Amino acid sequence: MGLRIIELLLPEGCEDKITNITETLPIIDNWQGPPQTKRQCFRFLVTTEQTEAICDAIHKHFAGFERFRMIILRADASLPLAETHQPKSPGPKSFWHYFKPEGKERVSREEIYHDIAKGCQLNWMFIANVVLSALVAAIGLMRNDVAIIIGAMVIAPLLKPNVAIALGVILHEGGLALRALLTNLTGMIIGLAMAIFIGLTMEIDPAIPEISARTHVALANVLLALAAGMAGALSFTSGAASTLIGVMVAVALMPPLVTIGLMIGSAHWLEAMGAAVLFLANIIAVNLSALLAFKWQGLHPRHWWHHEAAWKNLKASVVFWMMMLFTICALIGLWFGKMN
Repeated sequence: MGLRIIELLLPEGCEDKITNITETLPIIDNWQGPPQTKRQCFRFLVTTEQTEAICDAIHKHFAGFERFRMIILRADASLPLAETHQPKSPGPKSFWHYFKPEGKERVSREEIYHDIAKGCQLNWMFIANVVLSALVAAIGLMRNDVAIIIGAMVIAPLLKPNVAIALGVILHEGGLALRALLTNLTGMIIGLAMAIFIGLTMEIDPAIPEISARTHVALANVLLALAAGMAGALSFTSGAASTLIGVMVAVALMPPLVTIGLMIGSAHWLEAMGAAVLFLANIIAVNLSALLAFKWQGLHPRHWWHHEAAWKNLKASVVFWMMMLFTICALIGLWFGKMN
């Protein structure tokens, strides 16, 4: 059970209102922080799983107050051991309990949003990561060095922008989705342009095993991308950063993109098409699995009046990505099946 501290800043004279609201919430402990200039600070110790519901309740009652501010902090431990106010279960939990949103253990919507949104900002740091990742991937591919290629995978500048598109759809945050799409396309163009330039200036052998492996696609590659994309989305919702390293390696977006550029630059068109199919399959799988994982984890917009629009966007997005997935699978089965 993870712990969070919710820090709430309100105008002076809100003690009674806070007491009335918090008595009904599953708060482990609460105390008043040092006073600010014409503001009061209230702090609440809560479980990670209850953070979102408590934040929504507080936001509903106090968001309109002047100079309102709510901050979520991570609490590594608490003594004495924290005890929640949740009622005891009348019996063992059923198997289907874990397939309901309230049965999931995840971090709050706001934590997920801030974690993913900061990774899809189009700035010089993102561009530098794309350039470095593309350069590392190109060197690794040309030298047939798996360790170097894994280094490019771990940098993974394109992973969060793709996951952010799915999050924007789920939360009805069109601005986030469009910003992530722009960042994603910019990163792809920069990485592809770098690889094409390298392919034009250097002799590239498409028979190199690490290059050849990315120009021949099988349905197993699609299944791998779906599974890894699901694991990646779940790692964001659970706050388990350690899982992301494996996801970055499994969902390799930069190496196939660089392979496309190397093959275009060296005029190996058939191999370039094969790498493009692999890259598109990975993009489709990541976006689709992220949508399904976020929905399974019970993510939804804070405001109820956005729920219907978000649900419509989700259905349309799932249908679109499913159609793309079936198309790419059919292409893999027909084209690469004949080649093999």
